[in-house]
Amino acid sequence: MSKQISSMNVKALQAYTRDVSRNIARIDPKTMDALGISMGGVLEIIGERRTASRCMPLYKEDLDKGIMRIDGLIRENSGLDIGDTAAIRKVEGSFAEKICVAPMKGETHIDQQYVIESLIGIPFVLGDKVLIHLGLEWKVLVVLDASPKAEVYMVGDESQAEVLPSIT
Repeated sequence: MSKQISSMNVKALQAYTRDVSRNIARIDPKTMDALGISMGGVLEIIGERRTASRCMPLYKEDLDKGIMRIDGLIRENSGLDIGDTAAIRKVEGSFAEKICVAPMKGETHIDQQYVIESLIGIPFVLGDKVLIHLGLEWKVLVVLDASPKAEVYMVGDESQAEVLPSIT
């Protein structure tokens, strides 16, 4: 096992098609080892702002390139464009007792329990946009608040959600 480091810089590239909307950041297994993060662990991504994602290894053809593959929502949440350099580090997610979210647009009623079930295990920070699947469409919600205060949150079985009216 190599010596662990606290953070590393990588280039942000487009996610593999199969990872879109799954909140996955793929990095090199050597980078995972250096950061001390295992598959499925929580990775903090810092661009113009910070966000969090689940960590998975890159595919063979992308090894040893100093890259991270993330989808458009993660890039939006982190303020990164394709080709930008991001700092990444391992973090621990804390289970939120309560989260407060609002749809980006529309007045659709969203069941609070459905929000919890849709977000279980997804890491996020305040201000992140998260996706939930409603029928035939994806709904973008903004995380407005969570408690108790933490660096990175996750939703668990015991978490509660408050869904506010649309913010647009």
